[in-house]
Amino acid sequence: MWVYHVIIILSLLWKDIICQEVAGYSIQLKDTVYVEEGLCVTVPCTFIAANRMTLKNSRGYWRIQGSSTIKKQSFHLTGNTDNGDCTLTITDARREDSGTYYFRIEDGELSHIRYNYVHSPLTVTVTDLTQKPEISIPGNIISGQEVTLTCSLPVNCSGASPIFQWRKEDQKRIWENSTTVTFTPSQSDHNKSVTCKMTIPSVRKPTQKAINLDVHYPPSITITGKNNGIIIQVKETVTVLEGNLLTLGCSVDSNPAAQVTWMKAKDVLSSVTGQGLVLSLTYITTSDADTYYCSAWNEYGRTNKSVTITVQYPPRKPDVRISSSKGRQLDPNQSVIIKKDESLTINCTVDGIPAATVSWIQGEEIYSHKVIDQRSLWSVVTIKSSGAGFYRCLAWNKVGVTEKRIQVKNKPDPLFITGEINGRIEQKMKTLAVLEGDSLILNCSIDSNPAAQVTWMKGEDNILSNMTGKRATLSLTNITTSNTDTYYCLGKTEYGTMNKSVTISVQYPPRKPEVVISTSKGRKIEADQTVVIIEDESLTLNCTVDGNPSATVSWIKENIDVDSTSMIGSGSGMSVVNITQADIYRCSAWNKHGATEKRIQVKNKQGMVSTVRDVIIGIICGISIVVATLLISKLFAKKQKPKYDPTEEPPTDDPSQFYMNVTKCQQRSEATNTSTQLGSHSVTDEQEELHYSTINFSTTPSVVSSSQPNTVYAEIKVK
Repeated sequence: MWVYHVIIILSLLWKDIICQEVAGYSIQLKDTVYVEEGLCVTVPCTFIAANRMTLKNSRGYWRIQGSSTIKKQSFHLTGNTDNGDCTLTITDARREDSGTYYFRIEDGELSHIRYNYVHSPLTVTVTDLTQKPEISIPGNIISGQEVTLTCSLPVNCSGASPIFQWRKEDQKRIWENSTTVTFTPSQSDHNKSVTCKMTIPSVRKPTQKAINLDVHYPPSITITGKNNGIIIQVKETVTVLEGNLLTLGCSVDSNPAAQVTWMKAKDVLSSVTGQGLVLSLTYITTSDADTYYCSAWNEYGRTNKSVTITVQYPPRKPDVRISSSKGRQLDPNQSVIIKKDESLTINCTVDGIPAATVSWIQGEEIYSHKVIDQRSLWSVVTIKSSGAGFYRCLAWNKVGVTEKRIQVKNKPDPLFITGEINGRIEQKMKTLAVLEGDSLILNCSIDSNPAAQVTWMKGEDNILSNMTGKRATLSLTNITTSNTDTYYCLGKTEYGTMNKSVTISVQYPPRKPEVVISTSKGRKIEADQTVVIIEDESLTLNCTVDGNPSATVSWIKENIDVDSTSMIGSGSGMSVVNITQADIYRCSAWNKHGATEKRIQVKNKQGMVSTVRDVIIGIICGISIVVATLLISKLFAKKQKPKYDPTEEPPTDDPSQFYMNVTKCQQRSEATNTSTQLGSHSVTDEQEELHYSTINFSTTPSVVSSSQPNTVYAEIKVK
């Protein structure tokens, strides 16, 4: 307990009060003293009585001036008067204690010593209570250890009975009503305030004192971070991109300050005493990937926290390993040769964080990928001799991408064929397309020792050439479709026979279209003449065209009435359409080498019937006019004419005269034969007319007797 004694040292300030009193009497004390209400004060005092500094069985008194009695019981003479000590102690001072006091001495042995030191008074002034209670702490307050706090008067005043109340910052109610409070502090209590309120019953206004708890505790650590200046949340692992700037801050909460250290594995990177330490890693590389420790300790304990830094980077250059089914190891940095009867295994391993996806790609086809750990990945694919070509080992993660290419080639054949079309070289082909009329040179090369006998064949039994050497040439000029076939090159030595073949496909533009026309009523019509379509009848036009490659064939209607064309059918190699309208139709055919066409004109039957009818009518009308003319001329030549008996047979002995009946069949035959020369006249089957005519076929005049007139009759019937 802290005890404060308010002792007024008067020896330096006092005045010697030797006054003009009786000789041999003197007193030394301060003439004025102040004391706060409810508290106490001690006033040092010494005196001499009758020139004596010691007395025996003496008594002393402090009296208020103007009274012969002690003021109150709170005024205590605490000095030993036998030794000349008149020290006064005032306890539980009150307002009414203010006043002027003097000391009186009485000696028990020498009754003649009775003296009042009125010429050296003491003035006591009681002021308002302003002093606060004292809070005492026994040593350090340590987190987790019980501690007792004591609240007391600011001075040591016996007889005082103050009341004390405790309050704590994080508690709304009174914590304790006692002089002491006992509790177990924690780290969270550090710097929290504790208040002791002191109430003295005789004093109207209480006072209080607050302190902040100084709790001692071991360090605790918080790690913060920035990645390229951006605040990040730091957990057990921090991921950072290669080349970035990483800052890790280790903040330490401890009392007293701790020793703080950053370590990488077992290596100390930096150390300081204080509340924290910053670790900066500039231009992060994979060598910075590790576990880092922040350690802190003081006299109350030690702690540490770790953070693992993972450095991400794009996939490194792939590591490619190639092995063959026959145990060969091949260099991926050179062209890889695969033999006909072996396979290759290509393995691609890639290092990258995060783990990269690895694929072998031939063109756009992804074969496979497989992750074997979080750093290195690989992908394996097996290639057969038929799979020669370019392969890419492609690896990627979210940070970047990389690849490695290899070329797999087949082992060169000892025998191969190349072609040269009009000077343009074609390499190693199985089928060769040649345009009709072009020139082709086929070269058969063979690598053998000794030199082989080389034979060119067309088909399997037509030998074209035979020679011994390493190369045989076959020339084909002005190619035609007859050259279409498979050609074989055979090489033969004493060690064996080998062969290769190439198929020649001769291409040509479309030939002349072949058109076949049929009607819905079964008629067959020639395509090379004008085609007549009958009412209620449809025509089927079938156009077939030969071409290589196969020609696109289309029927096109020209629409002559509206001056436009329209496609009405199309096909490959042939096209078939059904039509019901008269028009001009074109069969057009084309491929990449050329085009051709054939036109067909289709007319309605009604137009043709009218034309034939007009011709027949013209013929009949012409004959009628000739006959009428002859009759009229005879009538004028002969005014009288014997009556003709139709039942009478005409004379047959005169060769210059004869009769003729013209029947309907004959009429039609004659009309047909002369239809191209006569005009058109209308003839119907219902009409039937009889015409007579006399025709003289003689070349010389003859004598006509009265009994035999020179007249010839002809009967013409038209039905």
